Amino acid sequence: MVSNYDQQKNSELYWADIFSRWLNKRLESDYEPFINKKEKSIIDVFLRSSSKRFPKAQLQLTSSEPYVEYRLLAWQRKKSFKEREAISSNNAVVDIDKAIYRKTEEGIEKYGEAKIKQVILLVHGMLIEPAGENWFTDEFIEKYQKNSFAGIYYVRNSPERVTSIKAAVQIEKM
Repeated sequence: MVSNYDQQKNSELYWADIFSRWLNKRLESDYEPFINKKEKSIIDVFLRSSSKRFPKAQLQLTSSEPYVEYRLLAWQRKKSFKEREAISSNNAVVDIDKAIYRKTEEGIEKYGEAKIKQVILLVHGMLIEPAGENWFTDEFIEKYQKNSFAGIYYVRNSPERVTSIKAAVQIEKM
């Protein structure tokens, strides 16, 4: 039987792998994800370049999904497709916003701002944006440009579904 700890680490590795494949395609890099085995650390996963040509990246992962159960209940109560679509798209950004805020506050409190400035935050979820729409408005993106994390990305379930909210300069500048 797989423990909760192992399930969490497998999940972190899954999402970090999607992110590393997106990064590799975008930068023509060769990053591979590795679990951080230290218990009390802000770093969940390391990305290492197999050729050592690219700088190591440190990742903190969090889910936007804890808020989904509440939204699902509200969604089920709505009758029309239009009402359901509004709950799905509007609240997804709120969920992501809450996840970023929570992890930023928690990171600063536990590890200090200097430490989280070296870490990339990956917010992951299974939410699918409505066709032809971008959930992340310019105002939403602008809000996080001064966030303490080195970079912030929203990762969905494939490398084609990664969105940069705040680009991590140390890895994307190459």
